[in-house]
Amino acid sequence: MRQWDPSLYLKFGAARRRPLEDLVSRIGAQQGVSRILDLGCGAGSAVPVLRAKWPEATIVGVDSSRAMLDRARRDHPDVLVVESDFASYFDDRPSFFDVVVSNAALHWIPFEEQRRLLPKILGACGVLAFQMPDTRSQPSHDLMRIAAANLGLDVSAVRSPTTERDPRDYYDILAPLSQTVDLWTTRYSHVLTTTAGGTDHTGGKDHPGGKDHPVVQFTSSTGLRPFVDALGGFDSDDGVAFVDEYTRLIREAYPPLELDDGPEIIFPFKRFFAVATARRSSPPPAL
Repeated sequence: MRQWDPSLYLKFGAARRRPLEDLVSRIGAQQGVSRILDLGCGAGSAVPVLRAKWPEATIVGVDSSRAMLDRARRDHPDVLVVESDFASYFDDRPSFFDVVVSNAALHWIPFEEQRRLLPKILGACGVLAFQMPDTRSQPSHDLMRIAAANLGLDVSAVRSPTTERDPRDYYDILAPLSQTVDLWTTRYSHVLTTTAGGTDHTGGKDHPGGKDHPVVQFTSSTGLRPFVDALGGFDSDDGVAFVDEYTRLIREAYPPLELDDGPEIIFPFKRFFAVATARRSSPPPAL
């Protein structure tokens, strides 16, 4: 099972929170929301945003990472957290939620699994809102495979966690089950600060080549991790060589801007958003 590092993931909390705030702002449901599901809740970083909009609602968080859920329980004791994968949760617990929010989580499962899962979610909620990274043709993620190829490492079996299809494919899934469907993409330009001598991105050995480049730190907690795991982990010989080569390529692709307050890097990042209001011919089941 993939291991998650909550501290590393939360290092770029502001950059990761902005898409969530944009997503939640497009959810029209304001009154009468009593139950919210945070699907793929991780360490609970979405809770303050959800609580700000629906202060009285019960929030349930679902995630498959025990480390992330432990952090969520510690930071948000008022949230009920459940350890489960997405499909099993909706197979076993068809309880109704007024709003289901999934922030940067559904891209961890392939599109064909999403195609089966999304109708189940819409059948158990009033509004479904989700956003996912769309890192297709993005240097920060393309360079992962290039780095492996440069070293002769085989990562052909590794699936890149990203949006795999275009908005039309999601419309075809959501529209027949929805009153309204809102789809959009946003290309953010995150300004990341380079801090020489900062915390090692791996959480393990000290790898000087990458610890001071924020793009490597950003991807190390998410998209880079499946590749490193397939190579034996951050502390393995192949893992160290891979991260060092990836960092070298990242330095060329994302050079720092030398400013008076220190070097900064502009990190473009595209995300896909969807908000669907479920179509219902009858009232939801009583709780």
